[in-house]
Amino acid sequence: MEYYIYHDESQVAGYWHGILFVPKCFNSEVINFLKKIREDCHYNDDQRLNFKGLKNRGNKFRAISMSLQLFVLLLRRSIKPHIDGSSGNTVYKQRSKGSGICCNPFLVLNKLYGVKFMLLKEENAHRKMECYPDFASKIETTFRFALKGGCHFMFDNDSPIGIKKVFFDGHQHYNRHIDKDRIIKNLQSDFRDYCIIDPNFDVDDRQLIDRKDESFIMMNFIDNIISTWRCLVSMTYSNEFQKDEAQTFFSLFKRWQDGEIYMNNKGRWFKCFCLSNCWLKDDEWNFDNFMVKDSAQTKLF
Repeated sequence: MEYYIYHDESQVAGYWHGILFVPKCFNSEVINFLKKIREDCHYNDDQRLNFKGLKNRGNKFRAISMSLQLFVLLLRRSIKPHIDGSSGNTVYKQRSKGSGICCNPFLVLNKLYGVKFMLLKEENAHRKMECYPDFASKIETTFRFALKGGCHFMFDNDSPIGIKKVFFDGHQHYNRHIDKDRIIKNLQSDFRDYCIIDPNFDVDDRQLIDRKDESFIMMNFIDNIISTWRCLVSMTYSNEFQKDEAQTFFSLFKRWQDGEIYMNNKGRWFKCFCLSNCWLKDDEWNFDNFMVKDSAQTKLF
């Protein structure tokens, strides 16, 4: 299956690569879901929804909450009902009611979308990476780690990936455009058989302000996803509103820490996302996967 890849980063307490894998055939459908959420919360398609700027439980809080719920549902690899009969395929919207909050169904997803997600934290924010020509080359190198590890872990011979295009959140903070040849340098020879780079592979590194098409919505989506994961994994929040939003991912994080995402091949989220951490020590790259001690450890790299 052909995939579009959306990338964003966070530079708080390390350097975090977030990579969202979206099948090309479902890209427009995912965007339409996000548009419906924006419309319901009174946000235009060209307005930015910023997790970092949450200050209350207003429309922004609701819009981000629903988009994070959507992300979780898009990751599922099964729509079989739970034992209690619920299919767990609904995005809910919150409304204040008297002194409490009520939740009403908003979107129902009745098929599998094959969306996947990779998070890689570089512990030292690339400060220990020497002998690189510039900052951008360091980012391209660790992005390649994340891309390779994510592809190897989340795909297989029965579910191959064809990498069609990568979207980066601008190029100005790298001080040059992304070098697409450097991104895929040696990757095809390192990739397993089920990972293919499209012959017409391309990179879109326009600034968010210059995105006058639907890629703006997707880049804003991945921005909020990575910010939420970063807060949850590092347990650092600017306020209670961020902490409450991050609870949407809590059960997934717990499953990951316990090794269930890797071991339970009957699970709904089996190999649909992966979390990893890397650091350079004595000129050697080291990796771990944010799992609790004695849980199943899998090598992504």
